[in-house]
Amino acid sequence: MNALFNKREVPGELRAELWKEYNKKLSNAVDQGYKPSIEFYDTDLVNALKENIAVFSAFKEASFNSVLKDLLIDEKKGLRSWDEFKKEATKIDAKYNQQWLKTEYHQTIASANAAQKWKDIQRTKHIYPNLKYVTVNDNRVRDKHRAWHGKILPIDHPFWKVNFPPNDWACRCDAIRTADDPSPEAEIPTSIPNDKFRNNPGESGKVFPETVYANGVSDEDFKKIADWGLAQLKKIKQYAANYQAYRKLKKDTNYFDVAFDKQSGGMKAIHKEHNFDNKTGWTEKEVQNIGFKNGYSVILDKEIMNVYKLRNTEGFWNNLPFEIASTETATENNIRNGLKHCASKKKTRIAILYFPNNNFQYEIFKKGLAKYNGLKADEKQFLKFDRIICISGDKIVYNKSH
Repeated sequence: MNALFNKREVPGELRAELWKEYNKKLSNAVDQGYKPSIEFYDTDLVNALKENIAVFSAFKEASFNSVLKDLLIDEKKGLRSWDEFKKEATKIDAKYNQQWLKTEYHQTIASANAAQKWKDIQRTKHIYPNLKYVTVNDNRVRDKHRAWHGKILPIDHPFWKVNFPPNDWACRCDAIRTADDPSPEAEIPTSIPNDKFRNNPGESGKVFPETVYANGVSDEDFKKIADWGLAQLKKIKQYAANYQAYRKLKKDTNYFDVAFDKQSGGMKAIHKEHNFDNKTGWTEKEVQNIGFKNGYSVILDKEIMNVYKLRNTEGFWNNLPFEIASTETATENNIRNGLKHCASKKKTRIAILYFPNNNFQYEIFKKGLAKYNGLKADEKQFLKFDRIICISGDKIVYNKSH
């Protein structure tokens, strides 16, 4: 709150931390509902549910941030004092980060459990081909849910694709397996309990197919927020993978200078049989350290020197073979030639152009890249990379798929 009030903007790292808190709590809820210990565990489905949680958490964070910003201005269009802002912001904080988050946590457990159950239902449908919708049948049951009570439909009926419980917040309804005959189609209610809960987590891979936190968000901003959430999730996964790699290589006597950066999540290591050129070897270490500080796993790996025509890459950048080309003059031709050098190592997946003189210019780079792409018909000079990364001075200034 202090940062927002004083700077009228929440720093990116604080926003990421709040997203992380939401995502961690709700991802744990997925694991509570879909137990990792069960025999028929569907890793792909659980990953999909957690990706949905990452996106949901991004919209929740963006909504919370937006609402707090609006509180800076009072009803008369004037700036609120700190005491007034804090009073109102505390109310919003209680809603978003206590009351609503608790509800979302339990909803996530229920939905993840439903996804697990749906997969098991599919496994046994040759024995129990139908499902019966059942409520708790007390005075708290929603009227629209009560209308479905006792109805039986085949497992593969379209109804279950979008109406598998839970069908609303804190919904206690269930679908139980049965071999009893289906209900007549005419008896199936067509009413929709809640549009935002037209879902079957086991089919959609989503806990929250829609969210009120996205209300009023433009299509452009919707994509930005969703992509940001997935990018944050990718960072978390990379952090965990890098730490595991660090622990493994730390025990391997073939590697030295093995390190892990707790802040960025970066990991680095050098194989004792990596060959450093007397003149240019420093660039490899410099690029490695820059990648390391930016959260990447950068391993300068073993180079086999006595095999005819074998051309080694530098090693692995986030587990993909990479090659470095130093582009001191930063001209179009130098950029093209640097990419040609990377392409000469046919296993290269990531091409890294290093501008040690800090003279990267995007427009010149685009022209140099266009010249390189013009070689596409020549397989000896051209290679389609997964990514191209440009490092100027000590900063990563370009990082995009090729």
